[in-house]
Formats: sequence, structure tokens, C-alpha cells
Amino acid sequence: MNFVKVSDENGDEFCSLTSKVLTYLINIDQANKCYTQSSCPIDEAKCFMKIILYSNADKNEKTGFPLEADFANYIRNDIFSKFRGRYRYSQQKHADIILLARDAKAYGYFVISEMVPPNSEDKALAKNPKKVYIVKESVAFENRVPLRDLNIVGYQFGKAITEEQFDNIKQLGGRQYSQTNDE
Repeated sequence: MNFVKVSDENGDEFCSLTSKVLTYLINIDQANKCYTQSSCPIDEAKCFMKIILYSNADKNEKTGFPLEADFANYIRNDIFSKFRGRYRYSQQKHADIILLARDAKAYGYFVISEMVPPNSEDKALAKNPKKVYIVKESVAFENRVPLRDLNIVGYQFGKAITEEQFDNIKQLGGRQYSQTNDE
């Protein structure tokens, strides 16, 4: 993924990266060349959509999901109806999208609107939450997607994945059931 040099209507030069989701602009005054993703001169979180894969292995009745059906229902319904769109997690990686996995399979994803520190309610409901992600959209897959089949492993502490990997997972997930936060 490379930036290309473009000019706007005033003749100002920018680096532009067009992805399937967003177009990002970086003022070229910061340097004399366009950058690849790995050498971007400003905060990566401002340049690129960040997709993080999180494992949800906790099967505790109070803080986790004892059954596979509990986890699937959490993504489809409970994240908004019971948890007010607050996804509590023990990691604090920046994310625009969180892909949700359990037992080495992807179940769906959350589109994140912001990240906030945990409050006292969050700390009572989750095991050691470091960050709360505010979910604006929840999407559940019809099919569970085996991540090992896509050579995606080693994500128990969260792992960034590419848009291409994410697109493959969504395709394999089949029909998607989406719900948005109406708050």
C-alpha cells in the first residue's frame, strides 16, 4: 500500500491513500515524499483503518460467555440491549473495527466510534478492563470462520489484521446480521 502525490483545487500537494473504506490525506509539507504505511510520518491511527482481532475465551458465567450461543447472542443482540454498546476488554489497542473470535473462529465484528476509560460499572462487569470500546455497529456472521485455515494465529493478546484478510473473513462468514446503536 503506497501513497500517491496529488494536488487539491488550490494547488496544495498531499499524499493520498485510497482504500475500500476511506481516503486519507496527509499534508505533504511534513516531508518531500509520499510514504508507505510502515513509514508514515504521523500517528498511524490517523492514517489507516485499524482492524484488531480479539479472542474472547472467557467462559466465566459472570464476566464471559459460558456457551458458544452466549457469545453469538452477545454480538447479535446483547452488546446493545444489555451492555449499552460498551465492549470491555483487557487490552487497549486503538481500533476502528474489532473482529471477534472464540475457539479459533471468527463470529462477527464491531465498528467502534470511540475508546474510553472504564468506569466503576465496567470494572464490576468485566475482568480487569483496560479500555472500553464504544460500539456503533455490531455484525454477526452466519458462518463461523476458522481463522487457522487463513493462517491467522497468535492473537490471544490482540492482533492487527489487514483489510484484505478482513474482507476474506467477511466473505467466508456468509450472510451478515447487522445492528446499530440507537443511543
